Amino acid sequence: MASELLMAEEGVSDESYEKGIQLIKTNCYDCYGGTKKGLELGVSILEKWTQKKVDNPKIYTTLAEGYRDLALTHYQHGSKEREMFLAKEREILKKAFKLDPENIDLHNKYISRMPIDQQVGELEKIYEGNADASRSLAMIYIYGRNEIEKGIGYLQLAYELAQGHTKIEYGRELLDLISSQRSAAEYVEFKAIYLKDKEEIMNPKKKDEEDGFTGNQVQ
Repeated sequence: MASELLMAEEGVSDESYEKGIQLIKTNCYDCYGGTKKGLELGVSILEKWTQKKVDNPKIYTTLAEGYRDLALTHYQHGSKEREMFLAKEREILKKAFKLDPENIDLHNKYISRMPIDQQVGELEKIYEGNADASRSLAMIYIYGRNEIEKGIGYLQLAYELAQGHTKIEYGRELLDLISSQRSAAEYVEFKAIYLKDKEEIMNPKKKDEEDGFTGNQVQ
């Protein structure tokens, strides 16, 4: 890797990983004025830090972003370089997750980079109590394996677990699927549930008033 990328200048300070992070963040695929050269330099700097086995997850996750941006922005689909950088992204995300095993978002990102069969195996270990993992399984079964009913089951679980606007998003997806795959009665039943939940999320104050809580009550 070092021979393929621009190396950081000699004598970098102990704070230079911040420079690497900044370079990757400002030379991303959709950054105005971003360049491959700047991205490569940021990647090179952070690679040096990971070789020191530092325990800062931010260094690893930002390096993963740099690998992905290089792969998807600067190399053609199917090229050896693109596949190499995507493989490096998966490996560095694995290391990041080991440093921060309680980070659910990081775990989900790491899993999403795996081949489909591996994704399913990993997601099935963690989907209980995890709305995002349940939704990911739903998408794989519905669109990747054409197992619609199984996918709907996982999406229903994701909807039950989700909170706030994420619940609204998952509910909209579930409503669309039920309308095309289930009976009209099931559609009407879930639509009523969805609209009630959506109203409570969008207007929490109204729900409190209906429940008899005004905010001025004293126990």
